[in-house]
Amino acid sequence: MLVNATAPGELRIAIVEDGELIELDIEAAEKSTVKSNIYKGKVRNVEGSLEAAFVDFGQHKQGFLPFSEISPDQYYKKWDKKERPKITDVVRRDQDILVQVAKDAVGDKGATLTTYLSLPGRYVVLMPGSDAGGISRKIEDEKVRRRIRTMAQKITKPEGCGFIVRTAGLNQTRLGIQKDLDKVAAQLEKIRESAKIARAPSILYAEPDLIARTLRDYFNEDVDEVWIDSREEYEAAVEYFNEVMPELAERLKYFQNPIPIFAYYHVEEQIEATFERRVSLPSGGSIVVDQTEALVAIDVNSGKNTAEGDHENTVFKTNLEAAEEVARQLRLRDLGGIVVVDFIDMEMTRHKREVEKALSEASKDDKARWKISRINSKGLCVLTRQRIRQGMRKAFQKRCEVCQGTGWLRTAESHSLSILRRVEARLAQGEVGEVRVVTHRETAEYLSNYKRSELLGFEREYRCRIVITARPEMDRGKDEVQFLSKGELLAEITDKLPPRERRDAASKRKRKKRKKVEGAPIESESESELEGKVDGKKRRRRGKDRDRDREGREGREGREGREARRAERPAEDGKEAAAALREAPKVLEAKG
Repeated sequence: MLVNATAPGELRIAIVEDGELIELDIEAAEKSTVKSNIYKGKVRNVEGSLEAAFVDFGQHKQGFLPFSEISPDQYYKKWDKKERPKITDVVRRDQDILVQVAKDAVGDKGATLTTYLSLPGRYVVLMPGSDAGGISRKIEDEKVRRRIRTMAQKITKPEGCGFIVRTAGLNQTRLGIQKDLDKVAAQLEKIRESAKIARAPSILYAEPDLIARTLRDYFNEDVDEVWIDSREEYEAAVEYFNEVMPELAERLKYFQNPIPIFAYYHVEEQIEATFERRVSLPSGGSIVVDQTEALVAIDVNSGKNTAEGDHENTVFKTNLEAAEEVARQLRLRDLGGIVVVDFIDMEMTRHKREVEKALSEASKDDKARWKISRINSKGLCVLTRQRIRQGMRKAFQKRCEVCQGTGWLRTAESHSLSILRRVEARLAQGEVGEVRVVTHRETAEYLSNYKRSELLGFEREYRCRIVITARPEMDRGKDEVQFLSKGELLAEITDKLPPRERRDAASKRKRKKRKKVEGAPIESESESELEGKVDGKKRRRRGKDRDRDREGREGREGREGREARRAERPAEDGKEAAAALREAPKVLEAKG
């Protein structure tokens, strides 16, 4: 067992077997758990339709308390009726109630609460309000179970309480178990006394820190060494060992080395692998782990493990390796709920049973409860696993803001066509002076290089301008498309002018607007448009009439002038001819 308490921001504990990481628990400083803490809470709301109550227990979100998790001794009034009461009959608003956190808050959901308390010790778990006794499910040997059951009957327990013997108590004596039970019972009595005087909401019992919890829940005779790299945490662990199991205190050791403890034991790279989707198998195959909202899907691939001649044995060997790795990964990542494993198809039923057995054996050391079904004809094995912690993904990862967790992005071609369709649909509505598209570099390049003809066609058809801008920091598949009307575009250009030119431009626009609407009272937009059309037709008709009158007048005046000139022309010609005859003799004499 390795404890890394010197890393900034988080505490990490790893259990390593033969150099292989088999258990990992990480607790971030700002994300401490409240699971198993006991509180005195106050009921804030009772929902009959949900059969549940919402309880304020001092956290920022109210806890969810199902009616099935409310013990009858917590009812505000006695209920002696034979039929099962409704939650509204026995729980009321502002009622004080003793609760324990069953599950931490996840996302927008508050913590899940229960009134059936359980207090774990080193060897037993004390359960107030229950007279039943039991033995851990992990102890499967029937002879051992009978021995422990006989021993448990001789143990003195608090009145009105039951207890379960844990796996760690398997080889303990009756005296050792009795001592541990008495210690937990004293703790329960202290909680009950505090509950009488405490005001709700308040905490009555807090679980020990991660190191103490891990030593309590995981340390046993099979653990050879516990290495801790923090002097302070080491000394606290020594105190715990001396109090609970002094005979094993020599297994606790302080790690002093300039190399970080997880790097020294080659654990760091194995932790990083838990965040990967694909996990390699020893013989060359792999498993692929995918989490969905409904279930966890695990696919087994043969990969390079195909060199052997016997296909059935090769597949069988790969599936055996996959079964062990599936159990390990589910445990490390704390994946719970429904899990579907798609093994490689095997023809022999015997091989299927062997793989199922290997999966069951690999899950035995897990603290969580498993239920494993048979491998069907399609090679699918459906199992369920109890979720103990929040899980690696929810605790230390967040959904990808680019692909929204799908793992896929649209191609530049598909994204470009989507943008073109949106632009065309908006341009068809009219009144667009400029389109501005800002998008990822690849999409911008595709639009500019491969869709330039379409863009130019839009500009010609709709008399607008289209501007494509690449923004390198923008996520793939994202874009910003802005449509500016001609008025908005003009206003934007005007705003960039110096103040004097801006005023002149505004005055020109006002004068132009006054000329357009002069003498046309506007009652409403539709009426003004209609009247403008009628007035325009009248003006055009009057203009044509004036043109015809002018042309008529000019025509008459032209005809009269031409006739007058033609009438005057003969008389003038005659006078000129007579004068020429009179002058002719004189001309002849002069020549002679």
